[in-house]
Amino acid sequence: MARPNSIDHEDFENIVSSVILPLLVAYRDRLGEDVPELNGVISILRLLENRRAVE
Repeated sequence: MARPNSIDHEDFENIVSSVILPLLVAYRDRLGEDVPELNGVISILRLLENRRAVE
């Protein structure tokens, strides 16, 4: 029997692409300076999202 509070890998990917990524992009856009580390994280998440869409 599955635990009701557990999430699977697909749920996690959906949360990242639909919640976390847009929040990071909005946060980055509000910053007054360029943060290469944040841009790197956003790029990696977008790459993973694109790879998932292709599969």
